Amino acid sequence: MAESVGASYVISGAILSAGERIRVSAALTDATSGHLVWTETFDGDLSDIFEMQEVIGRAVAARVTPEIGRAETSRILRRRPSDMTAWQLVAQTDELERTGGEGYGSPESNRAQVPLLEAALELEPDYARAWVRLGRYYFRSGLQGWTGDRAGYFKKALEYCQRAVDLDPGEWEGQAYHALTMIYGMRAFGPGRLHAEEAVRLNPSAPTARHALGCALEWLGKPEKALPHLKVISKLNPNYHNRAAVLGDVTTCELFLGNMREAIAAARELRDIAPEYCRGLQRVAVTLGHAGMTAEAYEALQRVLELQPDFDEAYVRETYPYVKSEHIDLILEGLRRSGWNG
Repeated sequence: MAESVGASYVISGAILSAGERIRVSAALTDATSGHLVWTETFDGDLSDIFEMQEVIGRAVAARVTPEIGRAETSRILRRRPSDMTAWQLVAQTDELERTGGEGYGSPESNRAQVPLLEAALELEPDYARAWVRLGRYYFRSGLQGWTGDRAGYFKKALEYCQRAVDLDPGEWEGQAYHALTMIYGMRAFGPGRLHAEEAVRLNPSAPTARHALGCALEWLGKPEKALPHLKVISKLNPNYHNRAAVLGDVTTCELFLGNMREAIAAARELRDIAPEYCRGLQRVAVTLGHAGMTAEAYEALQRVLELQPDFDEAYVRETYPYVKSEHIDLILEGLRRSGWNG
């Protein structure tokens, strides 16, 4: 069949059922060699068949595209910009990132990167890393509430990260931010996890890739699996520029697992290194609120309200996309114990 249509790769699948439960398997095969490139199974209920169909479609697309890309590019060098001026412009955004502040940096430091990236893309329209960094700006703006059009910004982030991955299947940073945007902005948890896993597989030593997968697992209700990825980041790079954001995830994962001593220690470290990082302080207030450390929790909450006056329950529910309802309930309860009336 593959030979008759000139296909280099074949996707095949099978469905097994047992009562109301079904299992769908999908596989990607190199038609020229007959080697199995990738396989995955998906479990679900028959009543959710249409929703499951969409999830499988997204997941297959998320996994198969990079698999083909990796197979096709395994014997060629990574794509580089032909115009070194474009490379230098993107390099300038690295410095802005490094000096922009803990957490995800300030709104100003992030916005300052945009004209540099746009200039790089004018010189080199196919420069994948520049598209990733532009996507990162729109992702952060949507997440942090720096824009009134959160949905529109997430849509742009997804578009730009996808463009980067299309241009360079080995663009691990594009896979990482694609994952984060799918989870935070689209609630596409399964595909988001697959993109995050792909980022780690492409570059297991990259803190951003580990951070993306740790986030994905945290939101999917698997804090015990998230923590190893989050904790290895400090070993990979003790000066990782988003270390405060990582500490926020560590704090919450430890809280979910009932490890209060570890959660408190991470929360206090986060507060001390990033006193202006609003999302981090939200996690500090939650953790210390649950720990009964009312004064410290209240102080963190007041700083949150100073930094983000419109902080309310709608924002929490929109930007803390936990699959498990008990996790979002735990976040809200911790805020209330810190003195929040939102």
